[in-house]
Amino acid sequence: MKHNLPSVPLFRNAKPTDPIQEIALRFVIELSNGEMYAVGTACLVCGHLAITARHVLVHAIERFGTSRKDGPNSFELSGYSIRLMQVLPGPIYNIWNVTAAWLCSSDIAILHFGLDSSSAPDAPISWRAPLIRVVPPPTGQKVLAFGYRESKIQVTTINGNPHIEINDIPTTSAGEVGQIFAERRDSAMLTFPCFEVLARFAPGMSGGLVIDEEGRLCGLV
Repeated sequence: MKHNLPSVPLFRNAKPTDPIQEIALRFVIELSNGEMYAVGTACLVCGHLAITARHVLVHAIERFGTSRKDGPNSFELSGYSIRLMQVLPGPIYNIWNVTAAWLCSSDIAILHFGLDSSSAPDAPISWRAPLIRVVPPPTGQKVLAFGYRESKIQVTTINGNPHIEINDIPTTSAGEVGQIFAERRDSAMLTFPCFEVLARFAPGMSGGLVIDEEGRLCGLV
């Protein structure tokens, strides 16, 4: 599959018709010189809002830096942007720009975003988001996790237009819910409510969605 689309990505090893890619977004850092790095996965929850793992966002800002803005807990990015990349049927490739983010006390970060570029800029935006389960699934229930691993991005210029090529492996991992920690798992790394999933997760899947047997979003990797 080869496409030369101005300012939009080419996703290899991904089927553009997979509906999961409408809500499972690639979390990407774009430097001011145009270089891009995929660092995790995010999940669309409603129009212009997505969530990812807090540690994905923290890793990005610690690696690429921030500058203090107003208050002690307010920062702005310096020299790079956070992008969310989405594949819609067609296929249509959208690149969203994260304009604000909030860290939660658990391993969750909330992302607010607006459209940066699209392969179909005149197409109407139709939001699809999963139902959300507000309590953990019971121990022994099967769940499914999804995220992108082994992501590599190459940015070139073809006929004066940026050409973005992403190679990754969209990955699902199925397993059963283990222990449920209603308050926290430990006092060091997981100091918040969470539940254990007996499945294998790979780097890059962090922030990816975890869904229950009825297809409801019940957690993040």
